[in-house]
Amino acid sequence: MAPTNELRKTFGHDPQKFSWFKNEYKKELDNNDKTQAFVNQIAEWLKKIT
Repeated sequence: MAPTNELRKTFGHDPQKFSWFKNEYKKELDNNDKTQAFVNQIAEWLKKIT
């Protein structure tokens, strides 16, 4: 799951903003109702290839 365009553009790959970006991205993931389903799907795919 990618960060929102707004968050990505504000971060701008500036190393000095990485800590801020990491925290904001985690908030986005925590507040996204699709995050858990995404994680579950990845876990299922990994079970099939290991």
